[in-house]
Amino acid sequence: MLNVLTIIWDTLRVLLCAAAAAALLFALAYPDSVIPPDPAKEGLGGFTLYALRGYVWALPLGLTLFISALGHRFFLIWFTAMLVVGVSAFIAWPVLQATYPEWVKPSLPFQGGMLPTGLGFFALILAAGFMVYLLVRFLFPAPEQEDVGTAEASVLDTLQARTVQEIAANPLHPQPKFLFGDADLTLVERFGLLWRGLRRRRMGHVALLLLALGALAGWFFLYPQPTEEEAFQRDLQRLQEHHQGLGTRAAAHAALRVMERISDRESLAGMTREEAEAQLGLDKVDPAYRAVLRDSRDVSIPSVDNAFESRERFLTVRDPYGHWAVLYIRTDAEGKHINVAEVQDAGWDAVYDEQRRRMGTGWRRSIFN
Repeated sequence: MLNVLTIIWDTLRVLLCAAAAAALLFALAYPDSVIPPDPAKEGLGGFTLYALRGYVWALPLGLTLFISALGHRFFLIWFTAMLVVGVSAFIAWPVLQATYPEWVKPSLPFQGGMLPTGLGFFALILAAGFMVYLLVRFLFPAPEQEDVGTAEASVLDTLQARTVQEIAANPLHPQPKFLFGDADLTLVERFGLLWRGLRRRRMGHVALLLLALGALAGWFFLYPQPTEEEAFQRDLQRLQEHHQGLGTRAAAHAALRVMERISDRESLAGMTREEAEAQLGLDKVDPAYRAVLRDSRDVSIPSVDNAFESRERFLTVRDPYGHWAVLYIRTDAEGKHINVAEVQDAGWDAVYDEQRRRMGTGWRRSIFN
């Protein structure tokens, strides 16, 4: 019964430690999602929790250590949980890159390194933990077991027991036995079998490890990735995802990728608005949400002051988290054909938005003064 309870408790510790390790990886990979940048709190003097936003990962790391310490096998529990999370994230990497690349690559230049950076720091913490493990094993080696001797049955016979005086007067010395002459082939064969068995077992472990590493590498490098055109069509479909009049978070990321491609390649140049809508598949969107996407009224977004702008809002995707992806167009003199398409983002980093807004306002003041 005690062994069953011990197994259940150790399993629960592994699960709880794995959950804390997953939170650690998330904090390392997406720190802005844990504590978003806030321009009102930037540069505040004194000690504040916001000032520690760059070290928020220390909390889940400490939690993994605390959970692992709630019982025996500290290092076994910690390494098991950390490796499960790390390997799972590595397996998920190519899948996310093919389906939801915003989890792997930043959608905007000022964003962090996402999953690759998080996994890199996660691996460094694992390596540091392994070094600590080796140091502890070196400084506090496991106690050596005392050799248990053997004795003849006659020595242990209580009927033949001797007093201390009798033993001192007539001590019994063990008679060593030496093997001279021909080798004991049976003993040699037994030793050879033992050595070959240990060697096969070690080589088997190495082979299994290499096979697992090869399988992981094959999964990572050979997982099918969409072509550039396939990724574009995937994003065109995803930017239409919405709920209660707002796009999903994935839709906002997909819209940014679509708009960046349109702007870089000038894909809509020379088209009318209707042709551009058909090109982007907006003519097939639900009419109620299409009206939201194609709303061209002036709107104030955090990253720019649109006053005195001569551009028109053509496509807008906004998610419930305040992320904006806006495609503006500039038309010819007749206002019929599109000349230029420009991308404007907002809500992804409040500090960066504030800097851009101030820069734009200052530039306009210098122009009109």
